[in-house]
Amino acid sequence: MATKRPKPEEIVVKLRQVEVLMGQGMPRIDVIRQIGVTERRVCRVLGQHRSTQRRVPQGRADEERLVANMIELTRQYGRYGYRRVAALLRDAGWQVNDKRVERLWRREGL
Repeated sequence: MATKRPKPEEIVVKLRQVEVLMGQGMPRIDVIRQIGVTERRVCRVLGQHRSTQRRVPQGRADEERLVANMIELTRQYGRYGYRRVAALLRDAGWQVNDKRVERLWRREGL
């Protein structure tokens, strides 16, 4: 059995609730959950891909210090590659793997 379609008045009430909650600074996903509409439905109505609602990964807090250490080691040992620099960083007490160092290495153009 199909679900019943909301009446225009109900839609207006929900939209007003959304405006009020968003105005109070509530995150979008929490607003969607509170008014009882699925994220999938909202994205379909807005004509937006669901992947745009996902949180963008942020860099780690220690990344700037790590990059600074990498640059320092690169200046000191000019011919070393990312693997050997990663080993030196681990010897210095950093908990890093080669893949992370390689990613930062390429990003910094070392």
